[in-house]
Amino acid sequence: MPGRQVGLVAQDVQKVLPHLVKEKNGYLSVEYNLEIQMMLVNAIQELAQENQALKKQAQDIIARLENLEAQK
Repeated sequence: MPGRQVGLVAQDVQKVLPHLVKEKNGYLSVEYNLEIQMMLVNAIQELAQENQALKKQAQDIIARLENLEAQK
């Protein structure tokens, strides 16, 4: 999309990785480097694993519910 910018909120990054946030003219900016890229990739991988575990848990609960309903 023309004119659209994406990025991280510097104040949020500052809480976790303060050394990657710089101030210039009263504005905060994030220094995007390999460290932050690897952390983001790792976070995405962790979320994907958690998502898969939750999907399996939901499927197991649905199967148990269906079994209980079938026994009525």
